Amino acid sequence: MSSTYRLLFLCLWMLLLPTGLLRAEEGDDVLARMIHLSKEKNTVYRLLDKVSEQTGFLFIYDSKLIDNEKMVRIPKGDYTIRQAIYQIVGNKELNLRVIGDHILISGPQPARQAAIPDTIPSKEGNSNFIVKGVLQDKQTNEPIEAGTIGVLNTSIGSITNANGEFRLTLPDSLRQSTLYFSHLGYEPCKIEASLLAEQNTVIALDAKVIPIQEVVVRIVNPLRLLRDMKENIRKNYPQSPAYLTTFYREGIERKNKFVGLTEAVFKVYKSAYKHNPVPDQVKLLKMRRIISQQEKDTIIARMKSGISASLSLDLIKELPDFLLTDEKIEPYIYASTDIAVIDDRLVHVIYFEQKETIHSALYRGELYIDTENNALLRARFEINPKMHWPI
Repeated sequence: MSSTYRLLFLCLWMLLLPTGLLRAEEGDDVLARMIHLSKEKNTVYRLLDKVSEQTGFLFIYDSKLIDNEKMVRIPKGDYTIRQAIYQIVGNKELNLRVIGDHILISGPQPARQAAIPDTIPSKEGNSNFIVKGVLQDKQTNEPIEAGTIGVLNTSIGSITNANGEFRLTLPDSLRQSTLYFSHLGYEPCKIEASLLAEQNTVIALDAKVIPIQEVVVRIVNPLRLLRDMKENIRKNYPQSPAYLTTFYREGIERKNKFVGLTEAVFKVYKSAYKHNPVPDQVKLLKMRRIISQQEKDTIIARMKSGISASLSLDLIKELPDFLLTDEKIEPYIYASTDIAVIDDRLVHVIYFEQKETIHSALYRGELYIDTENNALLRARFEINPKMHWPI
């Protein structure tokens, strides 16, 4: 009887063993898949992108660990995914780990040693981790400014700066959460937060391709479009007030480093879009201010703007001079230059610039007006760089 039990136990153990091995070696099986690489000389970033195109796996790594711009020459041949990665990055000591549809490349595991206490001990129950890196266009490698980085299903998030850089400090309770990266005109990307913890990562977004129906291009009068836009303000914009909860950030940089940073959460009362509207109002809910202690002797010049300037960017409520079209006094010239797509809607692109007879520095830029309802969807403008301010 006992030998029968032993036999049954042995059979059961043999049935369970392969499943356990498959789970343990799942990442190894993926990295052992064969791919073909052509003879090519290119950057590490572009060559890893070739591997992604063949395998469907995206790479996560610290940009300080791997030089994206390093030129590498790859011989033609068949490689396992593991061999291809090592051939491209030039370091076989790196660790490779498959997680979902991502391959995490990390440095060699350091030898275990006795824990060294922090110079500044963290507060008990207040353990955090940092997620930082650069958001960029996958095709051009150009940084994506004002991209959104957030924790899925929460209100926690931030935006990238002019160099595409981002930084989030998150509590350990969100280590297993999902981060999303997005920007208008790009396909969003979702990555588990634990994969990016304590690394300086490059996140590349694919441009979003939107199929549209056949477009009949016809000559349009830009001034007529602007007048139609203003005539439809009451139709296109709310005629009743609304409350918005908003995030505000104001920073002062010196040599690409923050000298001062102010962040706040506001409750904004947006008045209705009517003739002579009541001014918008702001209520402060929460605020914090950080000032670098290393810049005590630095003279900082700052423009007086802040919240008021942010509210004045509501161009429909406070029409700037380039939207006040009047043929008798109009200081700008306008031209219909293109048809574009914003949020799956067709828009007219109107370029404007001050007339050559105007010698004061005015604005120039582009206006994006919906082809169906004549709503102003976007405006890009700047002080005309051709003009010089009087000294």
